Amino acid sequence: MLKRSKSRLGHLALAASMTLGLGIGATVVTATSASAAQGTFIATPNGMAGVAQEIVVSAPKLRNQAVILGFQVNGAGSSLQTTIGANGYGYIIWTPGSAGAWTISGLGNAVALGTTTVTVAALPTQTILMAPNNVQLGVGNPITAVVSATVGTWAPEGTIAVRNANGNIVSSGTLALVPGSQTSQVTMSWTPDGGGNYPLFATFTPTDGISGSSVAPESSPFVNSGVTAVALRFPPALYVGEPTLLGAVLGTGFPAGSVAFSMNGVGITGSIGIAAQGSASTQWTPSTGGVVSMGVSYSAESAGPGGARSGTSTQSINVLPARADDAITTRASGLGIWNEGSPEVLVAGANTTLSGSSGSGSPVVFSENGPCVIAGTTLTALAAGQCTVTATTAGNATLKPATEVYVLSVTAPPRKKGRG
Repeated sequence: MLKRSKSRLGHLALAASMTLGLGIGATVVTATSASAAQGTFIATPNGMAGVAQEIVVSAPKLRNQAVILGFQVNGAGSSLQTTIGANGYGYIIWTPGSAGAWTISGLGNAVALGTTTVTVAALPTQTILMAPNNVQLGVGNPITAVVSATVGTWAPEGTIAVRNANGNIVSSGTLALVPGSQTSQVTMSWTPDGGGNYPLFATFTPTDGISGSSVAPESSPFVNSGVTAVALRFPPALYVGEPTLLGAVLGTGFPAGSVAFSMNGVGITGSIGIAAQGSASTQWTPSTGGVVSMGVSYSAESAGPGGARSGTSTQSINVLPARADDAITTRASGLGIWNEGSPEVLVAGANTTLSGSSGSGSPVVFSENGPCVIAGTTLTALAAGQCTVTATTAGNATLKPATEVYVLSVTAPPRKKGRG
């Protein structure tokens, strides 16, 4: 009988919780029940760059020996080692360092394990461009792009290009990690060349080999020819229950002072210090949806342009309902669409091909727990028992990450009738 090994998973739990929350685990066969017909293989599902996944190595002829696996992608190579247990199985936790088609092979005494190929998808990201709601024509105005992975702890690396409605680049910059966070950002200077509402579009181009590209929702500041004492800065989309960053930006020539934020005329912060021609921010979590009037007031320590010592800025913002979970659809060849709560049945020794899709368009990543293994997209039942298969998607800017868990009952193959 196959059974789960709990002790060896202790150090894996943290890695799993910091990534997609995958059910990282392996099938472990006791030494007394390991079949002489146990196959030789390397098995790991298709995955996602920057997200830990488990590799199962079956090598019954290498019990209690160390084996090395080699990894190749895009001409680059690496290796990892494990020890095959008395049950003929070994396990490796592997975090793919880039997207692409990976080849995993047994090396040295493990060359008989052969080779397996898995597809690793890029880590989905979301980009937000935050521009002041009111900016001055013909002068440099600060705009900030923030990029984060939709799951995990990886801070994306790459560049930002900001384009106008004609597709011309009006500003650009290189992302830097925000200390103490899993996001990267860059503040750029943009000089408007026309008045009125000015659509801006930011595109993230990754350079780390892990992250996927993403485009920010349109940001449309209003450009005027007059001097702006203070402007309000916020993301293009706000959702109920999700913390968001509100910012205040001082106009050219305005001195240090303090700012305070409000919603529908009611203060949501106290006074926050702000440097001359600088910016200040606060984190705010909308509790209800609908259109609200956000505001920021500024009080200067000394006279600014035209003798002004204060200023205000308001903006109507539509707070969207809480993001829904992403929707996952899992299909298995010969078994149809899987549903949570409806156990599927597979005979030991049989296999099925898994495919997954999500409402967000993000990849669906599978993992298993129990007497089954997944190699690429092929799930194989090793012995009678119960498997759980976990499907996870990273979501996107409008849909939250989601997970579905399916139960697979593995039955013993029918006994052959003896000859009379």
